[in-house]
Amino acid sequence: MAGAPRASAPVEALFGAERIASRIDTLAGEIARSVANEILVVSVLKGRFMVAADLVRAPQRAGLGSGIDFMILPSHGVARTSSGEVALLPEIAADASGRTVLLVDDLMDTGRELPPRPDHEGFDRPPHCVVGYRMGLGQHFRALPYIGRIMQD
Repeated sequence: MAGAPRASAPVEALFGAERIASRIDTLAGEIARSVANEILVVSVLKGRFMVAADLVRAPQRAGLGSGIDFMILPSHGVARTSSGEVALLPEIAADASGRTVLLVDDLMDTGRELPPRPDHEGFDRPPHCVVGYRMGLGQHFRALPYIGRIMQD
């Protein structure tokens, strides 16, 4: 794709691994205090699964039961901006009866994926394309242990 960044493009770290871990522990505490029953963490794949994995373990450390399921809402592909068309692939399979559902999405950027009204928010969205911590551009940059921005424009 023309204009897509190279897999070797430099990435400036915005949120380091320790800061991410600290914020997830804080979020898990907020979530555990705000619900009285078991939670079902529903991760919007692909970029959100690392946060979801961390969030499904953290409430258990606080004594709150949790489970996990997944759904896909693709809209970006390899482009830096959303295509504007979103598909739901597949619907969740887990039984959510009697559970608080915690939907984990990574960026509330266009409002076309999910309404941008989070109850719990990790970080303020930077004004540029971010990658890392399993968020990628195409299949690149997903393995970075931090969240950063691609330096190539």
